[in-house]
Amino acid sequence: MRVRRAAPAFSPFVWLVATALVLGACDQPISSGGPTSGAVPTRPAGSAVAATSGVPPASSGQPSVSSGLLLTEVRFVPLGGDHAFVEISNVGSTAIDLAGAVLRVGAKDLRFDRLAGPLAPAAILLVQFDTLDSSEGTVLHAPAGFDLAPDIGTVELLDSAGVTLDRVAWGSAQAAAVPTGSGGIVPDAFEAGTTIARSPGATEPGQPDDWVVTARADASPGEPNPMPTVSVMLPLSGAILEPSGA
Repeated sequence: MRVRRAAPAFSPFVWLVATALVLGACDQPISSGGPTSGAVPTRPAGSAVAATSGVPPASSGQPSVSSGLLLTEVRFVPLGGDHAFVEISNVGSTAIDLAGAVLRVGAKDLRFDRLAGPLAPAAILLVQFDTLDSSEGTVLHAPAGFDLAPDIGTVELLDSAGVTLDRVAWGSAQAAAVPTGSGGIVPDAFEAGTTIARSPGATEPGQPDDWVVTARADASPGEPNPMPTVSVMLPLSGAILEPSGA
């Protein structure tokens, strides 16, 4: 007589575990080589993103130190008898042709077509806003219609491809403005003769903290900037000072 074996009995616990495993496998998405429907795409690590510093993107591209050109001094509140000016320095090791490059003053572009040749290493181009519309050597006289705003303004240097090489701004309502007041504060108004200058040795473009306010007597249009003088910052009225470690 042939004996039939009974089927093995499975406990309810085993059935529950098996069911959970099957249902969990069914919930996994099937890869098709691309993003699944409804998935939010992620940005690859290291890819370019929009700047979050509040600086408005005035052109295509980011500041680049590879050009060798930097804005180094700006006088935007000239005293009587003086002219507003912008200084551009070649901090690189080779001569740079400025053909096609522009100096963006507010919403206007000033070109360097009148220059006789490239800007030599360590040379400084002085742009004077005196309406003469001419040039001699490394001095460019802007035509009428170009001027620097005395309260809120920007100056931007762009190459022939429209890439921003450097930018500087001033005024309390301007993004990434140079801190021209005591304690890093940006004042609402400026005294006549106010000039801002890039500190010697600071070669990173677009950094407002690399700039300092200089007195009219210390301005150096067309010449290397001197080391900034040390100023004393008094405490605020009512402030209580305690010795270190107290």
